[in-house]
Amino acid sequence: MEYLVPQQKHTQLLRILTTPRWYLAISKLQKTKRPPLINQLKINYDASFVSNDTYAGIGLILRDGTGSCKGVRAERCNTLSPEEAEGCAVLAAFKWAQELSLINCCIEDDSKSISDYLLRKRTNLSWRTVSILNEAMMIKDTTNLNFSTSFVFRSANSVADLLAKEARYFHSDQTWLDNYPTILCPLLSADTNSDPSIFV
Repeated sequence: MEYLVPQQKHTQLLRILTTPRWYLAISKLQKTKRPPLINQLKINYDASFVSNDTYAGIGLILRDGTGSCKGVRAERCNTLSPEEAEGCAVLAAFKWAQELSLINCCIEDDSKSISDYLLRKRTNLSWRTVSILNEAMMIKDTTNLNFSTSFVFRSANSVADLLAKEARYFHSDQTWLDNYPTILCPLLSADTNSDPSIFV
C-alpha cells in the first residue's frame, strides 16, 4: 500500500480538482471506444469460447461514421481454442464486409496478437489460427475493397462481446439490419449517445 505525505495528498487533490471535466471524459473515452472516420464504416468483432466440446460464438457489429449501429451479425463455429475462435471471428468480419460490398471499412478487435498479425507483425499465433487469418487477408488483398484493421481496448468491445456469448446458443447464423436483439439495445443506445460509463 502506498502512503502519501500531506503535501503529496494536497498536490494530488489539486490536480484532480483543476483538471477540466471534459478532459477526463475524453481520456476515459479514448480507452473505451473510437468511432469510425467520416465516410468510413467499422466492424467490431469478438468471439466467445468455452470448450472445444461446444460451439464458439462470434459477434459482429457494423457502425457508421457517427457511431450508429447499421447491422448486427451472430455466427457459431467449431474451434479448439479461444485464439482460434478469434481468428474465425476475423474471417467472418472480412466475409461480411465483402458480402455487403463495403468500400471503405475498418475491422476492429480487442486481440492485440490478432491485430498485429493482420498488420503483418511478428506474433506467436498457432498454425491453425494463422491459416484462418491468411484466408481473411486473402480477401483483403484480392478485392477492390479498402479494408483497414485496428486494435481497441476490450472495454470498447462490449456489444460484440455480449453478442458473441449469446451466439453460442443460436441454432443458426443470424443477421439484423434493424430491430436488433433486445439484450443489445442498452449498449447500442449508450454507444450512439457517446456515454462511455457503461463500458467501463
